[in-house]
Amino acid sequence: MISQRRDRPLFKNFYFAFIQFQKLEHAQKALTEFRFPVIKGQVCRALPYNMHSSFVGTVPHASGKKEAQAEERQIFIKNSPKEWTHLDLYEHFSPFGEICSAKVSINANFESRGYGFVEFAKAESARKAVSEMNGKVVEVSGGAPPSGGKSSGSDDGEATRARTVLQVCHYESKLQRLKTGQEQNCSTNLYVKNFPKPYAGESDDEGVQREFNDSDLVELFRPFGEIASACVMKDAAGASKGFGFVCFVNWQDAKKALDHFQKLAEELQGGIFVTEAKTKEQRQNEVAKKTYQWKKSMMYLNLIVKNVDPSTTDEELKDFFCQFGNVNNVKTCPEAQLAFVSFTDRESARAAKQAASEILFRGRHLYVAFVEPKETRRLHFEEKIDKKAYEKHQMQVLGSKNADLIQLISSLGLLMNQLQVSNQQQQHQRRMNSVPMP
Repeated sequence: MISQRRDRPLFKNFYFAFIQFQKLEHAQKALTEFRFPVIKGQVCRALPYNMHSSFVGTVPHASGKKEAQAEERQIFIKNSPKEWTHLDLYEHFSPFGEICSAKVSINANFESRGYGFVEFAKAESARKAVSEMNGKVVEVSGGAPPSGGKSSGSDDGEATRARTVLQVCHYESKLQRLKTGQEQNCSTNLYVKNFPKPYAGESDDEGVQREFNDSDLVELFRPFGEIASACVMKDAAGASKGFGFVCFVNWQDAKKALDHFQKLAEELQGGIFVTEAKTKEQRQNEVAKKTYQWKKSMMYLNLIVKNVDPSTTDEELKDFFCQFGNVNNVKTCPEAQLAFVSFTDRESARAAKQAASEILFRGRHLYVAFVEPKETRRLHFEEKIDKKAYEKHQMQVLGSKNADLIQLISSLGLLMNQLQVSNQQQQHQRRMNSVPMP
């Protein structure tokens, strides 16, 4: 049996699946021959699934006892070449012992982030790998080394080959790093804008007032710690763009500077703006998250109304929905026979959703529902597709002999849902009838 699942961070698809064999030897053979299958040009991982372990891929010992804590058997590899796949990581560390799992961290575009994780079956293998691989120089084929690497060339005139130095250590969870104070909770690189104006009277020989430059930026942040670099961004003409970056050697110093200027901005209601420097993708993801959260917060105020008479005006529909509460706005779409109604509070919108569909409006029963964000509707649509594909697969596995039974079970489920909805409507109608008329 094959069951496909999806995990969607920030509405981006990452696919994984479960495969269940009828015999254990078939699963073991598949893991041996297809441990790193290539699917659509991407190297994937095949792991044994252990529902009693928090780490997928952990192989239980025959004795039933843990040979060592998971942290003692797991190692973290940093500054790995960008072209390394899961298979490359496995091949470089397999000489030290049996490997349960080897994983290269990838982004949404299936590109390596330059680090990965390896879990060994024995803690001794992990300690040996850390001892021998930490600080090892490996060559990077066809490109520059990852961040933290270095390039070196031979003296005999050969082409320069990029190399990187691996950093290998025992894996520690984020909670452990926070306890030991090793977890970096602030970037060393800060983004700065709204520079202070130059001091009065400072100008060049031609009388032009001097702009805020790199030296001023260094002097501004020097009291907080050692600075690795500072740069004011300039345009093609050499004029300042009004923002720049400061990179500290230690993240603790960057954190002090960030807290100081953010507190100062709150007190002065403005002034210099300092925040952590982020990539364009990170900024876009944050905007997408905030936008989605705002849409979800507004979802229970806005209703979509279908089966609306095309000749209905905004004023007529607003008068109809005003009986449920304060209506903020109404917009009809006659060509699509639908409309949108916005309330000022959730209680009114919820009451309208429950009762409006039971009241005839111009001889029609209206369909009323909350306006879900586009991202939520897309996820629901994909889930329906997955469900249909799974049901189709079940039909194929069980065969036509059991097809009638599956159809009967599915029909009974739909009937139960309809009965539940009917009971809820009857209870609501009884409550409406029990309310005394004014």
